[in-house]
Amino acid sequence: ARDGLDGAGIDLRVVGIGNGEAAANFCRFTGMRADDLLVDETGELHRRLELHSGPGLEISDDVPDGVIEFFLRQLPGGVPGDPSRLRPVGTAWLNYMAMCAGIGAPGTLREIIRGYLGDTSAPE
Repeated sequence: ARDGLDGAGIDLRVVGIGNGEAAANFCRFTGMRADDLLVDETGELHRRLELHSGPGLEISDDVPDGVIEFFLRQLPGGVPGDPSRLRPVGTAWLNYMAMCAGIGAPGTLREIIRGYLGDTSAPE
């Protein structure tokens, strides 16, 4: 696909929320060149564009940091190196997972399933 984009004079630019380690993992997994990927560590661009950020769930202060760390260790990017980012990153993952499950994001689950199964009637 890269050769086709280059041949057509199309510059690929991808923006993702994460950190440098997650970006490197993403590039290794997809084969994307790192210089095509812009990493937004805080999600500021998504907020400014008013993109949907999920159902707006919050992690209760009663949940110990150790529990959040345990779950983040299972996910890409892992536990953030900066302790002040632990709860924001945990909250972002919570909302992402809820949104993928269709909670607070009408139509998302249908589109995820359509992506996995394919849709021969889609216009694209």
